[in-house]
Parts: sequence; structure tokens; C-alpha cells
Amino acid sequence: MLLFTLFLIPCVSLLFLLNSGDKAYRGVFAGGVISGVVVTICTFIFSFLHRVPEYSFASNFSYYAMREYVLPAVLLYVLYFFVTRDELDFKSKAFFFLEGGFFSIYMPYFIIVSCPSSFSMYELFFKPLIWLGMLSLSAVFIQNIILSSVQKNRGKFIVFCVLLAFTLFIPPFLNTLWILNWLKIVFIVFSSIYIIAGIAAAAYALLVERD
Repeated sequence: MLLFTLFLIPCVSLLFLLNSGDKAYRGVFAGGVISGVVVTICTFIFSFLHRVPEYSFASNFSYYAMREYVLPAVLLYVLYFFVTRDELDFKSKAFFFLEGGFFSIYMPYFIIVSCPSSFSMYELFFKPLIWLGMLSLSAVFIQNIILSSVQKNRGKFIVFCVLLAFTLFIPPFLNTLWILNWLKIVFIVFSSIYIIAGIAAAAYALLVERD
């Protein structure tokens, strides 16, 4: 059952790479994998992930946002965006390849190491799918943010920025609800919608790229 956790994002990333007509994205994906290996090794050496969660929404939300979901994804893409000399259109489409490579390494490590004893259904299935949803939805919104910025369409730019912020908010929010065992119905509804939306975004991106 752990195989789903280990291979979900790598397999989806491979599907995107095979579907893409531009082989240059393979280098972006490889860069993401290398970044994931380096960060994971540093995390292994300098961090201790077996934490006892506090009974506090703010504390747990901040931890998951900064350590697992939002901060790693944002820092990696911002670094790539401002350091590389790729064309802007290429950068706008590179998010999923870069992050897919990174989280192919980083996500399984975090799930395995931070698990206290036995794995739950959330860690084996929900969490990888939520991570995939975050990447696929963010990829769509980032591409539209950059496009609307180039077109100087302020309205669309603001809308997609809000959607991106909401997309990044949901994963640590859901993780916090699960770890605190709060509002189970809210967790089930939001996680199901988020996962379905993420899968739909990935399917849409594949179809657009094929066309």
C-alpha cells in the first residue's frame, strides 16, 4: 500500500513529461529531483520530524504550511524563476515539472519519517492525492497569473492570485483538521473536492498540452 505514496507523483510527472512536446522540461524535472534529494538529506541531518502535535490550530497549521506544503513549493519555484534565464512562457509552464521532481523525493520521505507508528489511510492515500492536487491546481493558476500579468489584465491577475492563495491554504488546513481530529465532515468534504479538482486540473493540463 505504501507503493501508492511512493509512486503517485513520480508516475504523474512521467506522464506529463511523455505528453509534453518540449524535452527541455526533462531538465527541469531532473533539477527538481536533485533539489529534493539535497533538501531531504539536509532535513534528515539537521531536523527531527517525530513531533508531538500541540492541541492548537495555529501551531499545527504553521508547521504544515512551512515544513511540508507551502514554503518548500514557493521557495523552490521563486528560486527557479529568478535564477534561470528560461523564457517567461517556459517558466510559466515549468511549475509542475519542477515541483513534481522535488516532491517525488520530499513527500514520501516526510510521510514515512513523520509517521509515529503504523500508516493510516490519510497518510497512504489522502495526503499524496492532496499534495498532487496542490501541485496541479497551482500549476494552472501560476500559468494564468503570468499570462494575465503579461497581458496587463489586472482583474484576472487578482482572481488567479486569490485562487492560488486558497489552493495553498487548503492542504495545511486539512492536515491540521486531521491531526487534531476536528470537524471530520468538513475534512471529508473539503479533501474530496480538493482531490477531485486536482485530478481534473491535471487532466485538463494534459489535454491542453496534447492539443
